[in-house]
Amino acid sequence: MLDLGIKKSGKDRTENYTIKYLNELVPQEEISGEIYVGDVRKREVKRKEIDEFYVIITDHDRQMKWICGFITSYYPENGTIYGEKGGRVYAFIDSLNHVINKTMINSQDSYSVDFETFRKSINDNISRITVKAVSPSSPSAKAVNLEVISVKLKDNPETQ
Repeated sequence: MLDLGIKKSGKDRTENYTIKYLNELVPQEEISGEIYVGDVRKREVKRKEIDEFYVIITDHDRQMKWICGFITSYYPENGTIYGEKGGRVYAFIDSLNHVINKTMINSQDSYSVDFETFRKSINDNISRITVKAVSPSSPSAKAVNLEVISVKLKDNPETQ
């Protein structure tokens, strides 16, 4: 028999969790837990290619998981994502920057962010995050925005 490196699947410890997607969230809902930011990936929507990344927040205490897709402008030549004021990507980055770095909220016109640095910093340094669903600034938006309320860094006490 040849070993192909196939691992036996064990039970996923989040298999019985309640999962909510971004378009199912309503304003004022909150979640606290682990955060994971996935890679930027291309996907086709209505015959148009878009760039998107996922933010997954898992609350092990309440057995809940939010899976939130963020459509973004992505520039692969320099690995940058772009968030325009009023948009979902902007709201998330702006509130995260406000909580962690004590910046003024809504003071930037937009954010250009090195995605790998952003992703790695969040995945490697945040042990717990609290996020609230908030009404989007655009009345035609089909889903809420996410606002970071608090963050606990792995090597630091609560940051608020």
